[in-house]
Amino acid sequence: MSKTHLNKRCVIFDMDGLLVNSEIIYHDAWYTSFAHFDIDVPNDLVRSWVGQSAKNVQSTIVDLCGSDERAKEVRAYRETIFLDLLVSDQVQLKPYARDILDYCKERFDAVGLGSSAPNVRGYKMLEHFEIGKYFDHILFAQDVKHNKPHPEVYLKHLDFHQVDADEALVIEDSIVGARAANNAGIGVVLVPDNEFPKSSEPRPDNVLLEAGNLNEVIKWMKD
Repeated sequence: MSKTHLNKRCVIFDMDGLLVNSEIIYHDAWYTSFAHFDIDVPNDLVRSWVGQSAKNVQSTIVDLCGSDERAKEVRAYRETIFLDLLVSDQVQLKPYARDILDYCKERFDAVGLGSSAPNVRGYKMLEHFEIGKYFDHILFAQDVKHNKPHPEVYLKHLDFHQVDADEALVIEDSIVGARAANNAGIGVVLVPDNEFPKSSEPRPDNVLLEAGNLNEVIKWMKD
């Protein structure tokens, strides 16, 4: 097991599916919304959107819905479902999420958040779970021109924190996010979202550790 994490000054987290169990909530809410509008969706299509930004999947949604207007209605209905579940506490922090944030706030010089969530929803989740205080810099979907797997979100974090790629560590749940970190030259800890079957996609070369949960990551960092 690599110990190249020992020289890291900055850690950057993804959010959906890593710190919050939101990916499975999005997944189910999409199918509920499509059904509400009597739109048939192929099995496993929505699962392929895990880790993708809204912009990256928009053309697929428009094709399914038949028009931009219909797609906006479906997305808005899905968003309402999600936010209702959030305020009713049916969206939860992942196990050990607060523990790893506490640890990293003490262990690293800087802690960042780089998420593909839309800004409004992202900040609502940070406020709801009271975890915004852990991050020195926060970037959501509207803060970048190019979403994951493009490296922009992570390159912006390197620039903001004034660290080199080899001084940073990314923690991600998706292969898409791991590729974004790889494209930025940053090592990544991959913690696949256990709400979904484990992906058989090849792992990028920059994966330093693949863990079953965030507690395993804490132990690895302390090793």
